[in-house]
Amino acid sequence: MNKPLEGKRVLAVIFGTELFGSERANLEALQSMQRMGATILVGVSARKPGGGDVGDFARNAGFETFLLPFGSHFAYSWMRHDRAYRNRQFKRIWTNSRALHRAIKQFRPTHLMFSTVLSSIFVALALVWHRTPLIYRIGDAPVVESKFQLFFWRRLIRRATHIVCVSDFIKDQVLNHSPKKPHDVSTIYNVPITRGNALNEAQLSSLRENKKPFQLVFVGQITEQKGIVELVKALIQMNDGNIGAWIVGGGAHSLELENELQAMVLASETRTCIEFFGYQSDPRPFYAAADWHIAPSTYEEPMANTTFEAKIGAIPSIVSNLGGFPEVIQHKYNGWILPEANAIQIQKCFNEIIQLESDWVLMGERARESIQVKYNHQTFDNKWRRVITL
Repeated sequence: MNKPLEGKRVLAVIFGTELFGSERANLEALQSMQRMGATILVGVSARKPGGGDVGDFARNAGFETFLLPFGSHFAYSWMRHDRAYRNRQFKRIWTNSRALHRAIKQFRPTHLMFSTVLSSIFVALALVWHRTPLIYRIGDAPVVESKFQLFFWRRLIRRATHIVCVSDFIKDQVLNHSPKKPHDVSTIYNVPITRGNALNEAQLSSLRENKKPFQLVFVGQITEQKGIVELVKALIQMNDGNIGAWIVGGGAHSLELENELQAMVLASETRTCIEFFGYQSDPRPFYAAADWHIAPSTYEEPMANTTFEAKIGAIPSIVSNLGGFPEVIQHKYNGWILPEANAIQIQKCFNEIIQLESDWVLMGERARESIQVKYNHQTFDNKWRRVITL
């Protein structure tokens, strides 16, 4: 029996080297196409050997990979005033475009897939030369306050044959800031991350033994945009020994903020139990052991994969009212939407939720049910099939 995408050949370019939410989501989309018969080639960044964690994941998934040298970000002031920087960036555009040109000639893709404006700038010459249908899977709103960045975003939008948005919030942004028509733009929500390894039962057991009566988990990058500073402030001010919070995430790029937050907790002498676990390759035990997941982002985050992982673990999420979050949470039914992402509102939310302890399990079950009904792999595959076969 023929698969629906048999004969399709998709060449995807992924700029990142670490498996953050965006990179994982792009690879999940490619795995969906592969399940339906498409052949996949992935251009990964040579900034780390073999493309780093992204390259390893791609090859383990059965994709062929090739290297693109890429380079540093484009800055308007540097491009205008620093001749050496400008010449270096132009050389990188030439080098990367040649690498993509060779890959296209050899692989003969039916479709290209990009997910960042930056990666498209580095291969701009190849994208002008080759008119292969291009899918732009967009996970971030356009930087409308920067004319320089918006210029390149709009160029990629015009070059794209079809735009795939990770939320209706992003779809509205695309339609509001570009000439694209609604039939050229789709919303395909991410699916929960596929993890082949078994759950670490020993870690899960340990977490459950040491959890507090009201146990929260935060999973994500340790940056102010993710709301982690406001969250830690709220937890400290709660000063309640029955409340616990596991902070999961971080890395070399966020070490300074992590250290500041840990010092803040230590100096406060709060009774709230706030623990920092650093980056975890598999955070599932934390979801499974916690009562609530929290993602209080202070910016318009397009969509948070952590919310879907929490749903799989049958725990409800507390999220900000910004970006794509309100689309996937029903307030007081399968989660909680903060009216504002600040310490005062987070504390108020905690106090209200604690009074509803008898409803926590039911809300978690409703969260898991929403994954099974609306955000499942079958729906995800069907939507990607329609995009590729347009």
